Amino acid sequence: MASVRGQLPEVGDGSLRRVLHRALRRARNRRAAKPPQLFLFAGTQHVVAALWDVDSLLVSEFMKKLYAQIRSGIAIEIAMRRSMLSIRQKKE
Repeated sequence: MASVRGQLPEVGDGSLRRVLHRALRRARNRRAAKPPQLFLFAGTQHVVAALWDVDSLLVSEFMKKLYAQIRSGIAIEIAMRRSMLSIRQKKE
């Protein structure tokens, strides 16, 4: 389930469950792992997660913009920046 530019993992077929179980096995010898760390332990290259409570509608809009740009082939770092700027400009 490694992240590849322009490709997003399928999660409806149970692959998400397999990834999390694999990550939990790897994390057992480490201190308690948080969900974003589990994805990294499982081998994903990138994880987008909030550090604090955020507005669900803004997050939904942000993620739609982010994934649309990633699907079009834009590098994740650039897509993140563009998505954040778009949300900030809309908020002002």
